[in-house]
Amino acid sequence: MKFGPVSDPSSAILSGVTRYGEYAHFFGWRPQQTDMLIELRFFATFREAVGTKTITREYDATTVGDALVALESEFDGLTGQILDDGAVQPQVNVLLDGRDVTHEQGIDTPIEPDDTLSIFPPVAGGTGPDA
Repeated sequence: MKFGPVSDPSSAILSGVTRYGEYAHFFGWRPQQTDMLIELRFFATFREAVGTKTITREYDATTVGDALVALESEFDGLTGQILDDGAVQPQVNVLLDGRDVTHEQGIDTPIEPDDTLSIFPPVAGGTGPDA
């Protein structure tokens, strides 16, 4: 097999993605991203654990799961509160740019630079007899 510049565009699969990168996603290829800048938004008790509503972080992450692992390791109050056995905790909601990741690829959902992760803790409650 010969490597180098591609003279035949039909061989873009083999040549790859430097010249035909806009088609790479059709073939399941994803470039290795590092130190990706993402915005994280927190609600209720997660906001209390972080100390603010929104933060921007640069994580070495390519998936939602990578970012959540980094987040849990950064803030003690979040450790074990978001992830459980390689998945998002059952009552926790994680949205990537407004879309629930459970309807995408779960924690394996790819992230891109400047994406926004919104993280909602379990919510319980309702009206009591005095309402």
